[in-house]
Amino acid sequence: MENGLDFAQWAESPKENFPIAQVPAWIAALLKMENAGESYAALLSPQTFAKNRNHHPDVAITDYLRIDEMLNRAEVVFMDSAKTVVVIEEAGVSWLVALKATQTGKALFVTSFRKTHAGDIARKKRNAVLHKK
Repeated sequence: MENGLDFAQWAESPKENFPIAQVPAWIAALLKMENAGESYAALLSPQTFAKNRNHHPDVAITDYLRIDEMLNRAEVVFMDSAKTVVVIEEAGVSWLVALKATQTGKALFVTSFRKTHAGDIARKKRNAVLHKK
């Protein structure tokens, strides 16, 4: 969605939410967003970014730019709850991005982005509801 230079500059001193990716309409509809059928920006908050950097230091700044591609290529998502969806990409290194809609359905936030592993993926598949595009 945004180019890497913009994100890299934001990441140096994040103060506001950053529109890291475009969420396809079909995923936004699953999350019961206010305007069903429209795509939404996935926002990355400074707080979530700081949490991710602390818990997942192996995720490079440039890796965050994968989120947009992951969401747009997704054919399957896992719903953890009525307002939370997880997208997993299994290709070489496996990645997980979690999105959460606000209660009002007006905004979507990235709540986690990290590398993942087979055990974590299996747990998500067991404990979440699968939805296909």
